[in-house]
Amino acid sequence: MASGRELCYCMLGGILLCYLVTFLLVSKPNVAICAASRVLIGLSMSAIYAAILTKTNRLARVFSIQSAARPGCIVPSAQVAICIGIVSLQVIGSLVWLIVDQPGTAVLFPSRTEAILTCKATASHLLISLLYNMLLIIACTLYAFKTRKIPENFNETRLIGFTMYSTSILWLSFGKFVILFCIKVDPSSLPLKLVKNCKIFGFLQKE
Repeated sequence: MASGRELCYCMLGGILLCYLVTFLLVSKPNVAICAASRVLIGLSMSAIYAAILTKTNRLARVFSIQSAARPGCIVPSAQVAICIGIVSLQVIGSLVWLIVDQPGTAVLFPSRTEAILTCKATASHLLISLLYNMLLIIACTLYAFKTRKIPENFNETRLIGFTMYSTSILWLSFGKFVILFCIKVDPSSLPLKLVKNCKIFGFLQKE
């Protein structure tokens, strides 16, 4: 294994959180649920990709070193600190979003006989909050490609590479549909669609 159990726990925690967010999205909206769903959607995915990025970055630094000196920040505690630092940026961004655009509920009337209680949401704000995760995916994919030829004892990089290539293809394929959702679909339904699409990768082996 290229890294300790700590990053695996972080990754599994992100996958579990990604599933638990579903229950928030299908619950009756109120201010607390709307605020939690805003934060946890991005947090769950950033926890997964931050762990993968930390793993692949460690491998790249270990096998590309030019001297006999041991590279820094490769012990488990340092790796966990790096992962937490990456995730904390997502948390800070989500909290700023909550302050700028305070959560709340709204009632939609799709027809004269139908009323839907939903969270107030702006599709553009949601996409901006997911932009950080897109950057993490790009970085993970680049590092997975960079470490593809390391020794076979660390063959988990091949599985990480397969996962990140698949993730990149999925996000590129559905990117245009997400934009269409922003224009034609109620923005409050967009998080649930995104989480459903992302959950598919909870079953792929990442190490």
